Amino acid sequence: MHALVSVWTMAEGRLPEQQRGLHEQIVPAVSKLPGFVAGYWNRDPVTGKAHGLIVFETEADARGLKDFIQSDTKRAAEAGLTYDSLAIVEVLASATTAVTARTYQSDRR
Repeated sequence: MHALVSVWTMAEGRLPEQQRGLHEQIVPAVSKLPGFVAGYWNRDPVTGKAHGLIVFETEADARGLKDFIQSDTKRAAEAGLTYDSLAIVEVLASATTAVTARTYQSDRR
């Protein structure tokens, strides 16, 4: 599995609008993408930066979202968002509860 890890700068004073867009548009759309496994959208209240971690079954699935984001910066800018970084990373392990924990082997052999 692979994930798209992102860091975003959020325009001041637009948080309610941005949260509404996140819940009404982004989360539903991303969750329907091919290979989607899980998504986590976070905000650091100290820096105001937003951080995303979207997990996909394959690197190609993660790359599809990254490519879309990079090609559609105008819509993000209109919403007061600018991405600082986008990185595709390999998921090595995950844990959701003490009972459920998984380790992933590299797709590379």
